[in-house]
Amino acid sequence: MSAQPATNFNNNQASLDSHIRPFEKSASNNTLSSVVEDAASTTTSSSFSSKHIPLLHSAALKPDFRRGSGDSGYDEGSSSPSPLATPDLAPSGAQSPVSLDEFPFGHKLAAQDREEHHGVDQKINNAGLNGLDIGGVTGLETGSFVASAMMPIRYEIKCVDGILDPSNTDLLVGIDCSTFPVTMKPYTAGAPVGRRLVIVDNNVYALLGDKIKAYFDHHGVESHIHPLRASENTKEFDSVQELLQQFKKFDIDRRNEPIIAVGGGVTLDICSLAANLWRRNTPIVKVPTTLIGMVDAGVGVKTAVNWCGGKNKIGTYCAPLGVFVDAEQFLGSTGGRGVGNGMGEILKMACVKDLELFELMEGWVIAKPEIEGRAPTSMIMKRAIQGMLEELAPNLFEHTLYRVVDYGHTFSPFVEMDALETNKPLLHGEAVNLDMALSTMLAHNRGWLYPASASHSFSLVRRTYALMSALGLPLRHASFTANNCITALGEIEKARGGRVRVPLMSGGIGVTRFADDVCEDEVARGWEDMCDLVAEMERNGELKGQFGAEAQVTEGPLE
Repeated sequence: MSAQPATNFNNNQASLDSHIRPFEKSASNNTLSSVVEDAASTTTSSSFSSKHIPLLHSAALKPDFRRGSGDSGYDEGSSSPSPLATPDLAPSGAQSPVSLDEFPFGHKLAAQDREEHHGVDQKINNAGLNGLDIGGVTGLETGSFVASAMMPIRYEIKCVDGILDPSNTDLLVGIDCSTFPVTMKPYTAGAPVGRRLVIVDNNVYALLGDKIKAYFDHHGVESHIHPLRASENTKEFDSVQELLQQFKKFDIDRRNEPIIAVGGGVTLDICSLAANLWRRNTPIVKVPTTLIGMVDAGVGVKTAVNWCGGKNKIGTYCAPLGVFVDAEQFLGSTGGRGVGNGMGEILKMACVKDLELFELMEGWVIAKPEIEGRAPTSMIMKRAIQGMLEELAPNLFEHTLYRVVDYGHTFSPFVEMDALETNKPLLHGEAVNLDMALSTMLAHNRGWLYPASASHSFSLVRRTYALMSALGLPLRHASFTANNCITALGEIEKARGGRVRVPLMSGGIGVTRFADDVCEDEVARGWEDMCDLVAEMERNGELKGQFGAEAQVTEGPLE
């Protein structure tokens, strides 16, 4: 494994270094620029929006919205042009999403033609080749042509209350096809809703299946609810094919009937992949029912299933139509292990970029050490979601592989999959926590965690381990061995483009830098030091969790 120099990265700086996010250019360069909106809260809900504002250039191909043009844009069964045909040429400064009416291409149909075109004021392309939109007609002589397009991304994550209450109409949202990309269309009283296909985690279905059905019946919406067995053991392509069969059987209309996925992170991953594959993307609304789904799987755009013993080897990038987070509705029935699973991902964000979140979590467990069936405070939830979006939005498609959200994800993918073969499989957040425990020790051993004082640095390690234990997260597992961590380092080097790019805390909790030169000997030493400290803290009664260093990782398959 080749040693690479460390890459410094202080995430508190106002802007990212060009070598970390090289694709962010200025408007004058006519390329993509990304922003994240601040969290906007109202008295009834909080909305987090992740969106790209395209600064679009002239290299756009004009679509043809005339009848009979097939996939070039005119959809016989739709009341609006297909976004597949929308050019990337937008008025200067236009924000995403943009109305198709804002595009200055072609001309509108004459009034006498509208009846023939379903009464819609459609636009059509002027005939002829002029080369104005693609930089000339030299390709006619050279045989070399260029196609270029920009795809704006926008989706909304809303914290809501009473998602299944008949008075709440959030799940009745439709698809607004007049924007590109399509967006959620709020429910209008009295307006037809159409049908809904609802995919529900089988455990959630057992508890709330009747309530979900009653919700749609109350609103007069024809619905079909399909329970899905979702766990790391069933997170395979067979489950995706099961859903594709359901889509076919339901004969879903992807322009008017969004798929609704209700469940934890695994359910959302499987459903999102299936929706992305069905007719090259069918809009999906996510309703996470676990904490990890609310702050991790429901926030980003990645979809995936496991394959050939590898974690998330088959997947896509697919932005949801929207996400509804209702902690009160779903987390009250979540066991302590499920809460701890999600708190592992929240702790990740606290360690790499948010000291205040770390302190809020400490206060939360001190106030009531028993976490069974407890939802985190609203501010813990919102800071976790906001922090995740701030990191994901400028890099949704992982153009750069220096990602602070990969903290806890260097060693954990291999360890998590190895644990599936044992009698005590790990949940995702539990595996991430083991990774973070080792990463914390690596940062301390390098002198990065708190360079000014080795003793204070060591106290931060103890403080971090104590919080991990109080959250019900493991600090020891049979699959978490030095050899497995060394193997994982080699695997992640391949996945991250030939460099390990390990995020580590630096300069205290809430600040991060990257190490490209982590070697096998360093991992082995860090693992031994971690195990020694965990054992010492256990003997001294410093691990305040109910279940000790092994937490509550129980025997039996994950269901």
